[in-house]
Amino acid sequence: MYMTKEELEARYGSMVCFYKEDPDERIWHTYPMKENFVTYFFSFNRKIIYQFWEDFPQNLTREEVYLFTKENPRMAELRGCRIIHGQLICE
Repeated sequence: MYMTKEELEARYGSMVCFYKEDPDERIWHTYPMKENFVTYFFSFNRKIIYQFWEDFPQNLTREEVYLFTKENPRMAELRGCRIIHGQLICE
């Protein structure tokens, strides 16, 4: 379930700074400083943080799912979401 930064750090430990793969992206990425941690965290506003495997797509708005799918098509495909001819399809 999505959490605030404070809740996330209380559960998983300190997080690294938020970063973007490309400055034009709207999604921020972050992850715990602990080594060997395999969960992928992301945020649209750096306040609410989503955990990919627990939250995508069911805990995001349709607009957020579309945006995530557009910026991270390979990851979204793992959860059955893709954009075809501009339309969001989630199976």
